[in-house]
Formats: sequence, C-alpha cells, structure tokens
Amino acid sequence: MKVLIVSSSDKGAEFIAARFDQSAAVKRVKSCAEAEKLVADNYDLIIINAPAGGGGEMNFAAASARKSRAGVLILLFADAYSQNYAALAGKGVYAVKKPLSTDSFGQALAFVIACNERLKGFAEEKETLKEKVEETKLVSRAKLLLVQKLAFTEEEAHKYIEKRAMDLCVKRSVVAEDIIKTYKND
Repeated sequence: MKVLIVSSSDKGAEFIAARFDQSAAVKRVKSCAEAEKLVADNYDLIIINAPAGGGGEMNFAAASARKSRAGVLILLFADAYSQNYAALAGKGVYAVKKPLSTDSFGQALAFVIACNERLKGFAEEKETLKEKVEETKLVSRAKLLLVQKLAFTEEEAHKYIEKRAMDLCVKRSVVAEDIIKTYKND
C-alpha cells in the first residue's frame, strides 16, 4: 500500500505513520503544495493532517479525491470540521474531527481503506467491461465485413470468427482485427 501523509507537524505525521506496518510505502510531506506534485504517483491512501503548511487543505483533499484513485482522509479541528465535513463527504473525502484517539483514528483509517478497496474492485470491473465492449465492436465490424465481402450469413461469420480464434488460441478481437485489416479497403 502506498500512503501519502501531508502534515506540517512532525508529531502528527509520526502518529499517522505509526499506524502502518513496514510493508506500507509511506511518504511524508509538509504541505499541500508539495503533495500536489506527488498525487500522480498513484497513492492508495492520502491522509491530510490539517492545518498543513501553506493552507489549501480542503481544495487539495477534494482535488485528490477527484483526480486520483486514492482514498482521502482529512483530520480537522472542530471548527473546520463542522464547517466542511458535509461538503468534503460530497466530494469523496472522509473527514475526522481532531483531537482523536488511537482507536477512533484506526477505525477511520480502516473505513477509508475498505471503501477504497471496494472502489478499486469497481474500477477493475469497469475496465473489464470496457474491454468486452471494444471486443464486441471489433467482432461486429469483422462480421459485417465477412457478410459484405464474402457473402457469409451473420451466423456463419460468427462461427468463423469463433473457430478461428480457438484454432489460433487467440482472443476473438485478434481475429476480428485481422479480418478488418484484410477486407477494410477492398
């Protein structure tokens, strides 16, 4: 797990970092400006201990939730928490009120990690579905070309692509691409 901790306080950063075992790759920075340069590094979790040096914690938290796949947790003092928690939640950021105990921080951390794992599953499922849609489009184009150029029926074209893919031990999309290249400009 890759974790980014944004905290101007060394004590706060140490408190947060101590919650992770040695298998976690933990990176600490002192400000949101420093952290903005690192968000593209695909962190699994971003924890912001507000106020962080230089300000901009709310904007950085919201932007991180929008631009990355990381779970975003922000630790806020009571006044900032009451003013911002609902807006942050609407942007995918989990806010926790400070001061907090080790147990309550552990629970918040576990919640954000669990939610992030679930979102990763959805993202993987989305990618799989996108690939299937693309394969279906390619196969449909190839079948149409076989119908137009070789007078196959739709069923014959389908069977041809299926059999060819099995014979060559490749995906249907590879056979479809080959058919499209062969008959596209005829």
